[in-house]
Amino acid sequence: MLERYTMSFLGGTIGGGIFGGIEAMKNPKTVADNNSKEALLTIVRQEGSSKIIKELDKMRNEGKLGSKELSINT
Repeated sequence: MLERYTMSFLGGTIGGGIFGGIEAMKNPKTVADNNSKEALLTIVRQEGSSKIIKELDKMRNEGKLGSKELSINT
């Protein structure tokens, strides 16, 4: 029983590391997305969400956030 669990643990550890590294090399944007999420969470934890809301309002007013002309009507 100990052998079986040891082999499963080692196989999962080594396989997870290898396939995780391959995935990171194939798709580096995923790693950057995770870093962006961490940065956003850090800002919210330290300064609250008001700073983010102010920045989004500023971007919306400058037309940088998204199109104001979108509609469901064709």
